[in-house]
Amino acid sequence: MKTQKKYPFLYKITPLKINKRRGILKVMLQNMGKKELTSLKIKLNSLDPYQLFIKNGKKTINSFSFKQKKRFSFQVLTKKGKTWVYLIVEAKENKKDFFWESPRIEINLGKPPAKLKGLFALTKPYPQTGKTVFFEALVKGLQESQDLSLDFWAEDPEGNYKEFDYYSIKDMEKGDKKRYLVKLKLEKSGTYTIHAYLNQNNRRIDHELEKVLAEEDYGR
Repeated sequence: MKTQKKYPFLYKITPLKINKRRGILKVMLQNMGKKELTSLKIKLNSLDPYQLFIKNGKKTINSFSFKQKKRFSFQVLTKKGKTWVYLIVEAKENKKDFFWESPRIEINLGKPPAKLKGLFALTKPYPQTGKTVFFEALVKGLQESQDLSLDFWAEDPEGNYKEFDYYSIKDMEKGDKKRYLVKLKLEKSGTYTIHAYLNQNNRRIDHELEKVLAEEDYGR
């Protein structure tokens, strides 16, 4: 990974690929802001702790001055697949609260038998409540594999979470691409989060999500 920049920090997380059950993620952080930060809490977070669990994901330092560089190591436990991590820095700047969050960074965890290439909502922006929306998931085979399955779950605007569709994928060859179409009726106004989980023998190997904002039809 090349060094990235989001003011006021330069940052870098390595490695981007972990092939072992236990590993280390290393973080480099450099303060490029001209104001000193104090009482810092640096947190490395996983978007999917099932795939990548970070042990003791918080570091603390007393002060961080202009152009100063810090390095941290975090122990992780992994499964095959992929996930994303991101950094959070909480501190004080001139006695005022300071908060910073990095973009997410993809971490590959060995080579799974297949992967999700994407999950897409096949709809115009802002569909109306009461409408049925179709979603398409694309699965690609990375090696010959059996006993795969694809679960679809929906989180509605009120936070209710339920499974709404399922596919059994018996066989895939390396290079195979398969598309799976599902549908969901949007009963409430607000944001729906759709999750697709790719599994092998009930073990998750990949995960994608898509969001759809349903709006009331005030013209009716």
